[in-house]
Amino acid sequence: FLREHGAAVHELSRVEMCEFLRYYYYQLRRHDGGPYSPASLVCIRAGIQRFLTMVAGLTINIIDGEEFVLANRMLRMKVREWHNSGGQVRSYPPIEEGDMEKLRTYFDRSSAETTQDEFLFRVMYGLGERGREHLESIESKKWLVKREDSDGRPYYALPVLNSKNKSADPNRAKRDIDVKQARIYDVGIVDDYMAILPTETKNDSLFPRPLKNAGGTRRFCSKQKRGINYLRTFMKALSKKAKLSKEYTNHSIRVCDLESAGHSMSEIMAITGQKSESTVRRYLAVKRDKSLQQCSDAVEHGTKRRDPRSSNNAC
Repeated sequence: FLREHGAAVHELSRVEMCEFLRYYYYQLRRHDGGPYSPASLVCIRAGIQRFLTMVAGLTINIIDGEEFVLANRMLRMKVREWHNSGGQVRSYPPIEEGDMEKLRTYFDRSSAETTQDEFLFRVMYGLGERGREHLESIESKKWLVKREDSDGRPYYALPVLNSKNKSADPNRAKRDIDVKQARIYDVGIVDDYMAILPTETKNDSLFPRPLKNAGGTRRFCSKQKRGINYLRTFMKALSKKAKLSKEYTNHSIRVCDLESAGHSMSEIMAITGQKSESTVRRYLAVKRDKSLQQCSDAVEHGTKRRDPRSSNNAC
């Protein structure tokens, strides 16, 4: 952007830098011409901050610096533009109990494919892996290490992984890691899956491409592996294979289950890796069919006519 306007980072004063940023924020548009979401705008600004400090080597703060008030004011105007154009923060539906029952039926482990689908679902659902984060990290067998807790119970957990939410502070960005505290104590599903894997797979892949059932046995093809795109769209494909009531995404994790079980907001964030309470609340705000049914039943119960002869209606 600066090159297009005949400017260079190291030659600009703070005032000039602010003006360029202000204009850059003003003209920001998605490829389809629509405005960026607030989260995307913040990420873009953080990326510029990291470039200026870590690549260009400047001592500068475009996020909180007083010299960049006008540029940040333009960023807030872009946020209002997004809201005025009808933009909304996207929340993903939790998995309905009826669909969970369909999944339990589908996961019969009768073939390599259903066994693999159950294993991958348990990894994403049990360990709180949402969206596309860390999927490249769990492609290999190397991350699967069985551990024991203080009571001697075996479990599987994710290793320390790089955080997808990087701080604009270059020193903090280097330290940012995700340490999710979720565990899978049902080690049987993991052990059963590992038992049918070939000894050697391409790139030591944890997800080789399964073959069709042959003679009642579960077989894998050791020559090919599932691509990253399959992992990214796993829940969409699973929704069709298991004939679920709606098409879910990898974001449809277990936040609502944890909340229903009485876990606190801090516990939910520690287990799933969510860093924002507002994000968790957005997930919880999406009501399940069961909750809506219970609300409807409660309202209907209050409006039903009572039998005047009932002893419960006596004054």
